[in-house]
Amino acid sequence: MTPNTNIKSLGEYIEFINHQEHRQISQWFYRGHSDKSYELVPSLFRVNRTESWANWNRIEEYIMRQFKAESRPFIKTIPTNEIEWLTMAQHYGLPTRLLD
Repeated sequence: MTPNTNIKSLGEYIEFINHQEHRQISQWFYRGHSDKSYELVPSLFRVNRTESWANWNRIEEYIMRQFKAESRPFIKTIPTNEIEWLTMAQHYGLPTRLLD
């Protein structure tokens, strides 16, 4: 398989990765957590809201409203939909519902 191959299944992906390991690749990088018991929770839901009466939707709405208003002068391309806004917000370290 080549990098331009259209991978259609997990098996094909594993085959592709195994093939890549045999090529002259100096180092592989993996993202993840070394402790398998680590709970996968998006950063938004790790925000401490014990002193607030707000629910998650209101917290997210506030964060995104502020981010959209304050980021526009500093970004080159304005996102065109909510997923793009969430992705950009997460990139800049804001707590979002996205899990990467």
